[in-house]
Amino acid sequence: MKIALVQQHAASEKADNIRRGLAAVDEAAAQGANLVVFAELAFERFYPQNPADADPLRFAEPVPDP
Repeated sequence: MKIALVQQHAASEKADNIRRGLAAVDEAAAQGANLVVFAELAFERFYPQNPADADPLRFAEPVPDP
C-alpha cells in the first residue's frame, strides 16, 4: 500500500482549501497512492488564529461529508 501525506496551508476561504486538497488527492493518486491523509484542520484555519465565538458547532459537518 502506498500512502500519501498532504500538508497544506489553510487560507481563509474553505472552498479554496478543499480545491487544493482535491488537487493533491488527484496528484497523489496519479503517483500510485492508495490512501491520502491530511493533517488535522487541513481545510480550516488554525483556531487560535480566529477569535472564539459562542457557537463552536458552526464548524461541524455532516457525515458523510461532501
